[in-house]
Amino acid sequence: MDLDSLLRIAIAAAKQAGEIHRKWFGKLKSFEFKEDHSLITEVDISSEECIKNYLRGETPGFSILAEESGSLHGGSEYLWVIDPLDGTTNYTHMIPFFSISIALYKHSEVILGVVYNPLTHEIFYAKLNGGAYLNDKEISVAKTNSLKESFISFCHAPDEESVRKISVAFSKLKRITSRVRQVGAASLELSYVAAGRFDAFIMFGVKPWDVSAGVLIVKEAGGVVSDLNGEAFNFSSKDIIATNSFLHSSLISLLGDRN
Repeated sequence: MDLDSLLRIAIAAAKQAGEIHRKWFGKLKSFEFKEDHSLITEVDISSEECIKNYLRGETPGFSILAEESGSLHGGSEYLWVIDPLDGTTNYTHMIPFFSISIALYKHSEVILGVVYNPLTHEIFYAKLNGGAYLNDKEISVAKTNSLKESFISFCHAPDEESVRKISVAFSKLKRITSRVRQVGAASLELSYVAAGRFDAFIMFGVKPWDVSAGVLIVKEAGGVVSDLNGEAFNFSSKDIIATNSFLHSSLISLLGDRN
C-alpha cells in the first residue's frame, strides 16, 4: 500500500473519532484520574477503539501503540501510534483546544502524521518528504529570528520532575519574552509551530503518542526538532523542542540540561 493511501486511511480514522468528540463535548458528567494523575474519560476510550478498529480493518497486520490500551503487535514493520484525545483536561473543561493524533512508523522512522481538531475542523497532516498541510493548503514555519519577539508554547507531563523542569524553563524564558503560553495539547501545539502560529514548542515528560505525528508535521513544514540538548529526537526521548529553525540553537543554549 502506498503512502498516499495510508495517509487517507489515517485521516478517515481521525475524522470518525472526531464525531465522538463532537457528540460528547460539553456533556461529560464524570472522568477519572490515571496513576500518573492525568485524566481519562469515556471519550478517550471510545475514540481510541474507533480508531483502532478502523485501522485494523484497513491495515490488517500493522502493529498499534495507543495511549490508553497500550500495544497490539501485528508482527509488521509498520506501527500506528495513536493519541485518541490529546488535551483531555481541556476537553473536560469545554476548552476547544484538543486533538486526535495518529502517526505511522516504518521501523523507527515516522512516515506520516495526522493531527485533527474536531471542533475547528482543522486537520494538519504530513507524509515523509511530501510537505506539511492544513486542510489541503501547504503550510510552513514562521520566520521569527529573535527570542525577544518569539511566541512560545509549553507543555509538560504531570510528574514532579517534569513540573520542576518546566518551571525552571518558564522562568528563564520570561526574562526574554512575555509571549509564553501553556495550552495543553502537545500534538496541536506542534502543528501550530508548523503553521507559523507558534515559533517554538517545548515539552518535558514526552510520550510517543503525544508528539509522533506533530514532529513529522513540523519537520515537513521546515522546522527543526530535537531534545533539549540538541540530540536527534527519537521514540525514547523524554523532552522535546520544536522550532521554526531560526530560534533552535538559542533556545537550546538557554534551556538545555548541559547549560
